Amino acid sequence: MSRPSLPPLITFIGFVSFIIVAALVAMFGPSLPEIQRTFSKSETEAGFILTAHFVGTFIGTFGSSLLQRSLSLRSRFVIAAVMIVAGSFLVAVTSSWALFLVATTLRGLGAGVLFTDINGLFANGFGSRSTAMLSLVNAAYGAGSFLGPVLVGLMSGSFRTPMLIGSVGSLTVLARASFTPRFRSVSEARQGRMVRSWSPVLLTLFLVALFASGSVETTLGTWLATQLQADGFSKQVAANVTGFYWGAQTVARVLMAPLALRFSAKQLLLVGFVLEVLALALAHVPSLRVAAYILAGVGVAFPFTAGIAWLNQALPGLRVATMLGLVASLSGAAVMSPVTGQLIGVFSADVLPTTMLLLTLIGLTAVVILWVLTRGKNNSI
Repeated sequence: MSRPSLPPLITFIGFVSFIIVAALVAMFGPSLPEIQRTFSKSETEAGFILTAHFVGTFIGTFGSSLLQRSLSLRSRFVIAAVMIVAGSFLVAVTSSWALFLVATTLRGLGAGVLFTDINGLFANGFGSRSTAMLSLVNAAYGAGSFLGPVLVGLMSGSFRTPMLIGSVGSLTVLARASFTPRFRSVSEARQGRMVRSWSPVLLTLFLVALFASGSVETTLGTWLATQLQADGFSKQVAANVTGFYWGAQTVARVLMAPLALRFSAKQLLLVGFVLEVLALALAHVPSLRVAAYILAGVGVAFPFTAGIAWLNQALPGLRVATMLGLVASLSGAAVMSPVTGQLIGVFSADVLPTTMLLLTLIGLTAVVILWVLTRGKNNSI
């Protein structure tokens, strides 16, 4: 088994930054009712908070790929950390809705740069253990996503103090990023290699699956608290269930690490979508809804990590493989979160499980077709 090739400081920054950024993003879900009251906004308007974040992340993802050609890893880490610190602080203190959205976008830009670099480094930087380590660093993201809503719940739904705490925590990443060593990743050394067996049809199917999984993972985490409050649960209970949703995802990604040493990424991808379908079908039964959403947290843990690993095996190259996967996933989150918010505003919160189930079935269909088209082929996919 190969030894890790990433310097310890880069590994540290990867885990800590994922915890902090995830906590900041996950705070939005249980904070939405309070944000709506503070700024006098509807569900539809509040949904654009997530759009602002993911548009920023989307741009940051492309920006990171461009910055790799002109800036060192240290410089990229520092730039990303500064944007996250500044954006989080402004979100915590501003009374202007426009500035709130701008600050959210700024924070998303920093997150996009970090996500692209960290996911790419972990997907390629640990040899035969890369898929397992990629699962663990994304489990750290899940841990942050669990802690964020819990912190909001402890503050009785208030968003300003938790956001300010996140801003201070981001300073940790900034302080450590300034000491990042010079490093050339394994994937950069093999950048020119491309697997020609990836036809446009296969690539499109793969990106459809990642779009669907990104949509469900983020949209559920954002809006399930709104649905539970509509069902009669208190703000604190709804925030706690959101935390358990992300917590289940974290535990599943930790368990996925040893599984990744025994099963292929494509197998884990299929398992994740099947679990999501089961959970979201159960979520249509009100008495089972809380348990179903926690089970959904287990299901959504698999597709992104397994998908990024699978894509990197097929397209070895940090910029190409990781950027494509992230763009597909982030596009789903950026599009479907506000769309779902609009549907909730027009109809009711009960549209949430139905919309998410339809998206999951689309993703599952794409994965099944990929399995059929690649069965028996001697390639990494």
